Amino acid sequence: MDTSQVVQVVKEITLDPPALAENARSTMQDQATIAWNLSTTSFYKIGGKPWRLAELRDGVCYVGLVFKRIERPSGRDNACCGAQMFLGSGDGLVFRGAVGPWYSETRDAFHLDQDQAAKLMEMIVHSYKRTSTARRRPSSSFMGAAPNPAFMAGVGRAVQRGNP
Repeated sequence: MDTSQVVQVVKEITLDPPALAENARSTMQDQATIAWNLSTTSFYKIGGKPWRLAELRDGVCYVGLVFKRIERPSGRDNACCGAQMFLGSGDGLVFRGAVGPWYSETRDAFHLDQDQAAKLMEMIVHSYKRTSTARRRPSSSFMGAAPNPAFMAGVGRAVQRGNP
């Protein structure tokens, strides 16, 4: 049923944390985070875009990678990877990458191997082609930090596999 009204369902306990038991209160987000999430969600639901990259070029796929260390790794897996693709329209898509041995204590940095980089970028290029107005792979990509050679080889493989 579309009423053209913005609806946000919130549990009373979210808005009134003192009603929680002391041990449960520690798992709740702080009040500023709750307020941010509620206001941003409502703004997005009415058609607003809470953030947008400035000066995006047509045909360029902007991708950001994020890694999170796993506190209690099992075996060799010590981090998980994710990516976000940014479109010129202000829309974005989030991709879940693989869990693996991406963190190196000796280099104090995260790096995907070539196969996982290719898999992640194949998902991104495929989604870009589906969502972009051109319905083709990006003409170029932008990465802020200098990625490692294995990652760039994976990106090259992903783009070569894509259909023009």
